[in-house]
Amino acid sequence: MSIKQRIQKLEQNNNGEMIIYITDPHTVDDEPIIRQACVDGRWIDRKSGETQDSFLERTNPTERHSVCIESSVESL
Repeated sequence: MSIKQRIQKLEQNNNGEMIIYITDPHTVDDEPIIRQACVDGRWIDRKSGETQDSFLERTNPTERHSVCIESSVESL
């Protein structure tokens, strides 16, 4: 099972209570750079030119619990 499949399963097992964000291994001002989100078992990519704040609002408008996972874990 791939890391994406495991993340989808983890998110689905939380009954949609949690959003999982995938971040770059690099940061800006010690803040993670978020590129993707797993919301209700589906993957959402950040659009080109979309600010991180806009992406977070779009993917989590009701402010559910969320967690960030660094993309480099996919290489494990």
